[in-house]
Amino acid sequence: MDEVRPDIVLTHPYEGGHSDHDATAFAVHLACGILRRDNAPAPLVLELTSYHNHSGARRVFSFLPFLGAEERTIQLTDAEAPHAGQLDYERFCTIITGAQWRLNTRKALDALRTRHHRFVQAPGVVAAMQRNIG
Repeated sequence: MDEVRPDIVLTHPYEGGHSDHDATAFAVHLACGILRRDNAPAPLVLELTSYHNHSGARRVFSFLPFLGAEERTIQLTDAEAPHAGQLDYERFCTIITGAQWRLNTRKALDALRTRHHRFVQAPGVVAAMQRNIG
């Protein structure tokens, strides 16, 4: 973070869903805390839903309840491939192409939109996310 100086960092929430996710959340928040402590610019941290245990059942597409935390859903718009040419996972995976992956994400977003969630468009965040959803 100190070298790249991103404006926004996307990470997992600390919710006990997977130890790697929790470790990533810890590392991101710790790094941002160190930057703030040293009076250096720290990026905005946005947490993405993953999965966690809620009353004995796996819960996906939602956060654990946390008083005072603002929750937003950001609508991702259609995006082009992240770069021209073959995607890295297309080289090693014969199961899915980049075009199929993008089609699946559009279908998933359409399905999620039917769940009566409120979708908010935040242009700066959407642009940053579009670069990463290829």
